[in-house]
Amino acid sequence: MPQDPLGAPAPFPWSASVSGLPLPAHAGGGKISKNADLHPFAQRLINEIVWKICRNELHPGEQLPSIEEMARIYDVGRSTIREAIRYIESTGLVYSAHGRGTFVLDFNDSEGGIAFIDEIVDMRKMIELHATQLAVHHRSEAHLERMNTLLDEMRRTTAHFQYFIDVDRAFHGTIVDAAGNAFLPSIFRNISGVYNAMQNALIYLDPKVTDASIVHHQQILDAIAARDEALALQYTDDHLSMISRLFRASLG
Repeated sequence: MPQDPLGAPAPFPWSASVSGLPLPAHAGGGKISKNADLHPFAQRLINEIVWKICRNELHPGEQLPSIEEMARIYDVGRSTIREAIRYIESTGLVYSAHGRGTFVLDFNDSEGGIAFIDEIVDMRKMIELHATQLAVHHRSEAHLERMNTLLDEMRRTTAHFQYFIDVDRAFHGTIVDAAGNAFLPSIFRNISGVYNAMQNALIYLDPKVTDASIVHHQQILDAIAARDEALALQYTDDHLSMISRLFRASLG
């Protein structure tokens, strides 16, 4: 039976099995702040939706269970489901039709969700390549220091996948902040939930991705520190392209 991104078989059609892993002891040290805009249950639902799309269990335009049904499945209140759905709608992953229900977006269908994955990576590139280009010229020493700290934290937490992803997101978020454009951080946060679900799935498919990710992040940091725009853009593109490439290899 296919495994869900946290290693447990995922019963059809919906399961409540997707949850976070325990964080390492030092994870509460204050170095990483959770995204206050992302409800933990919303991320849980996003993880499950993305994983089911990648496994061809959800298709373009397919209807999700009703709010009442999901509240029963996940054993949470309907208000929690509504809050999570509202957030997921803001990412574009699902949309609601009045009186009809909530539906998966109309993405390009493909075996194993490859086209869907490519579209998410392409969207991330649109934001991050521009942010990296700006960050090369506008970054401060404080930004570089924070990226160094986060990179060190990534090296210490490769065995704690969920926390590793949080640190990874904080690293990229620092680059977005360093770009100096007031609108980019909110746009980045808005799509990060969907992208995090991809990272969740990929890490559990191939744990070695953490090692490759650390190498890429060091290259990106060095290029930004050196104010080398061409190299910073190349390394950022290489890093983001790795995601869809490894997904193809793992799901192919």
